[in-house]
Parts: sequence; structure tokens; C-alpha cells
Amino acid sequence: MNDTLQELNRNLLVQDFEDVENSSDISGRCRRIARMYAEMENAVAVLSDMRSDRSCIYYGGMGEMLGMASRGTFLETDSIWEKEIFERMSPGDLMKKHVQELRFFHFRKSLSPDVRTRYFLMSRLKMKNASGGEVQVCHRMFYIEDSSGNVAFALCLYTLCRDEHPDVIIDSLTGEQIDIGRQSCGTLLSKRECEVLGLIGQGKSSKEIAGTLSVSIHTVSRHRQNILRKLHAGNSVNAVAIAKKLNLL
Repeated sequence: MNDTLQELNRNLLVQDFEDVENSSDISGRCRRIARMYAEMENAVAVLSDMRSDRSCIYYGGMGEMLGMASRGTFLETDSIWEKEIFERMSPGDLMKKHVQELRFFHFRKSLSPDVRTRYFLMSRLKMKNASGGEVQVCHRMFYIEDSSGNVAFALCLYTLCRDEHPDVIIDSLTGEQIDIGRQSCGTLLSKRECEVLGLIGQGKSSKEIAGTLSVSIHTVSRHRQNILRKLHAGNSVNAVAIAKKLNLL
């Protein structure tokens, strides 16, 4: 599993879902929404449940066109990642998708709870159809929170598209578009934390970093701990890799 997917798993699956009221009501409502999108837009709609690490894929007409399943059917899977769909993407497009989702997650995290639900991610991907050719696909992703503010579900919609459009985060209320490729998640780490992480990326030891920044080793250690916590990274090497994908370095 690559660093980006590991980071997404740490953010999405390790949440406190205990004692959330009306969880079954939320699940039922989300399933109805996903099924409706598949029917109305001929989409492949994937509803991922972070609480159980499971997904349900609903197939509209696009499912038949791709040779995946008959229109109106659905498939339950034992993962939040829709592997049946990922297998139809090139490795490059799949990596791009994961990186964009990681940036989108941290972008939403930087917003206040009252506005973050307005945003969704829209990007272009290529997928193999039933005959082995490639088709251009529009991928939209929405995060759905429970009453405690946890990301309980992710809804991914795959539809055909002909027009070129940028990979963007969209404010569904104002129509504002934010270029996902330039989204740096700049508020995630402080300026000093970015400096420390940059020096870590250069292979500097804590002692060398302390000397370069004219601070104590204790201060450097504290920054290291904060960086790992904020990026949900297992170690410094992992933290550097994640930070680069988030355009923090």
C-alpha cells in the first residue's frame, strides 16, 4: 500500500464513531442518495462507510457500458476502496486520484464545520471500457459527516464526460473553483514546522536542525512530534513524503 493510501486510511478509518446518534438513519439516507444518483445520472455511485470499512457500489447505465455490471444492480465490498473500479484506471490516474483526495481531506479539515460541507472534489480520469478502450470519466467526491463531525461516508460518482475541465474543489453554494493541483494545505503546519520538516527531508539530524534554526534540541523534538501528529505519519520519512504530496514542501 502506498504512502498516500496509508495516510487516507489513517485519517478516514481511525475516527471516534462511538455513541453517534441516528447512525442507522444516516446510513439509510446515504444509500438512497447513492442509488438515486446511479439511476438519474446513469452513474456508477460508490458509497464508502468509514465506520465498517465497507462500500456499496450502485451501477447505472455506465456500469453496463464499462462491462462491470447490469444497470440497477449493486455490489457490497469489504473495503472503503472501490478496487473493482480502480482496476480500470492506469497507475498514474489512480495515484492522482488518491493524492487529490488527500489534499481535499486536509482542505476541508482547515475549514470551520459550518462551511466545509459545501465543498466537493471534481476531477478527470480515464477508465477502460468493456472493449478495452479508454473513456474519459468525471469523478466527483463528497464527504458526509455524522452528528459528531466525523467523516462517516464518502460518496464517489463516476460519469462519462466529453468536455475538458480542470481538477478542482468546488464550493457548491457559490460556484467558486479551487485548483486542486495548487492546493497546498498551507495552514496544516506552521511556518517553523515546515522549516523543520524541510531540513528533515535534507537528511539533517535534530542536533543539526537545532543549530541551523538556533533553537534547542527539545524544541526540535516537539516540532517533530507535532508534525507526525498533524500529518498522521508513522515516521519522519513518511511525513516528508506526505508533505510533498500536499505541496507543503
